[in-house]
Amino acid sequence: FLPIWLAEEEGFFADEGLDVEVMGFRGGSDLTRALVAGSVDIAVASPASVIAALEADQEVRVFYGGFNMTPFEWYARPGIETVEPLRGARTGIPRYGSSTDVLTRMVLASGGLDPETDVHILQGGGSAERLAALEAGQIDAGPFASPHTFMAADRGLNLIARQSDFMPDYPVQ
Repeated sequence: FLPIWLAEEEGFFADEGLDVEVMGFRGGSDLTRALVAGSVDIAVASPASVIAALEADQEVRVFYGGFNMTPFEWYARPGIETVEPLRGARTGIPRYGSSTDVLTRMVLASGGLDPETDVHILQGGGSAERLAALEAGQIDAGPFASPHTFMAADRGLNLIARQSDFMPDYPVQ
């Protein structure tokens, strides 16, 4: 999302005659709710939350402007080296229905786990909050994007999955 924030800071929107206020949300599901409610006019959201809005017969218009990257990595507490040992464990995500929720369920399934019965998936807020919860032992694993992936590695947490591991055909530069 850095290009959006830089465009606002550098005045690129204003240069094009647009009055834009960029706002941050803690997950695509919250952002999509704000869009449906009319609190925001346009949103950069995950396909998962947009599909949920469409399935709920909400009037949204969608255009694709995706990112050419697979930014998520899953880290776990020391002692957990792969996805399989997460059976019975707690995995933190930002929000139910977010892209990281959907992707986390894919990661768990790729490790032979049923996300509905084998793992406790908990809403844990933003990356900073989830990283703190992981370090405090409140959750056992969770998805992160940079810079939190670097922070997790620096703190001795174990990389157990990359988005590119289970989406090898996703276009990555």
